[in-house]
Amino acid sequence: MAAFLRLDGIGAEALTGDEVFSRDLALSPWPEFFEKAKADLVHPPGYYLLLKLFLSPGEHSALAGRALSLLSGVGLVAAVALWGWRERRLLFPATVAALLVAVNETQIFYSQQTRSYALYALLVWAIASLFGRRARALERSVWPLAVLAVGAVYVHYVAGVYLAGLGAAALLGLWGKAPARRFLQAGAITVALFLPWVWLAIGVYQDKGGLEDNLGWAGVASLYDLASIYARYAGLPPVNRGVTIAVALSGAFVAYALWSLAKRRGEERLFELEAAAILAIVPPLLLFLASRRPEMVGIFGVRHLLPSQAFWAITAAYGLAAAVEDVRRRAPALAPAAAAAGLAILLSLPSFEEWALAGQTRRLPYDAVANYVAAHADAAPVYSANAHSIGLPVEYYAHGRFVTHRSPAELATAPERLLLIYRPDAPAEKEVFESLAARGWGVCSAEAFPAGPDENYAPVAATMAKSCATP
Repeated sequence: MAAFLRLDGIGAEALTGDEVFSRDLALSPWPEFFEKAKADLVHPPGYYLLLKLFLSPGEHSALAGRALSLLSGVGLVAAVALWGWRERRLLFPATVAALLVAVNETQIFYSQQTRSYALYALLVWAIASLFGRRARALERSVWPLAVLAVGAVYVHYVAGVYLAGLGAAALLGLWGKAPARRFLQAGAITVALFLPWVWLAIGVYQDKGGLEDNLGWAGVASLYDLASIYARYAGLPPVNRGVTIAVALSGAFVAYALWSLAKRRGEERLFELEAAAILAIVPPLLLFLASRRPEMVGIFGVRHLLPSQAFWAITAAYGLAAAVEDVRRRAPALAPAAAAAGLAILLSLPSFEEWALAGQTRRLPYDAVANYVAAHADAAPVYSANAHSIGLPVEYYAHGRFVTHRSPAELATAPERLLLIYRPDAPAEKEVFESLAARGWGVCSAEAFPAGPDENYAPVAATMAKSCATP
């Protein structure tokens, strides 16, 4: 089911600017590859390196570029289910959680993208899996944790937040001496192996003005944004009252799970589920606080916190199982009804997503933009208001049918007549349009391309000329 949902309709989904950038970087010759990877301030090179090894030279298939994420997304579902087969007490929670991850729209979205997030989520889950069977893997050797930790931070910087959350709990003695010792050792290995990359990238960081200049567009996260993250974990989009419903229902199960875990002692404890509960709650809160004043680090977002969705799902599913077990002890006759009701609540939440999106385009139709522009490019040169976000994907789907002029300098000396592709809801791109309008260019004709409800920036292709300006 996970594979079907991720493959269904993927061929109709246009590549985004970030995806085209990832492909171009991965297909670059080795010297150029390292320079481009170093210049990408907000992402480490691990995913690009794996993608480069994954793609054959000259590969043009969009599906080939997305295959690594598809495998990672399906692999995550399998890895979640595996917890139930390894620990029989988690069979029900792990099966339900695997189902919730399989049908979660956010997980499906990033499993269909030529980006690092699906692989990043899988690696973080693998790290938490080391706590299975009372952390015996951590007792035997440091290397599984060290290898996964190094791989995770080289795929995504925010993996460090997840490692810090687990490491802090381990060092506080939550799981005994062996995990604490292993996290210290693995932390030292990870820092030693990651410092060379930091040393190479620090110059780019300084030249580009640091994280604030490059992530400032993310803004300050609100409490509603935080609640929306947890709503998406449950599978509910941010529709009217949907956030409140999702957080209240799934949050109640998570709270019951925490209460139940706190009561377990000795051999009854489930180390991996304790780790899952920490990673479901702590990283989102840390990134939320980091995005607030005075820190203002704009890394709070569902993609950076994608690993927490699976942890939230299994914690909520365990809370349901614990609640049903408590009902069974006190009122055996009510247990089947309680199980059915709770399961219906958890599994029905994602159906709201499908209902809300029914019949609507879900992504940005850059392929349609390219086809429209190709039909009108002979009449006017083509300009893009943003080289990366709209210029790259439209150029990718142009297949050489037209040339897209992208530099601000070219816009400053724009011709009498041009075709501008931009996204009106993106402030910087709207400024380009308004600047041209202020300098005497009017709109002769325009075509808007509807995007899905999860996308904020629907593209527009506007033919502009001074002869079309209104008096």
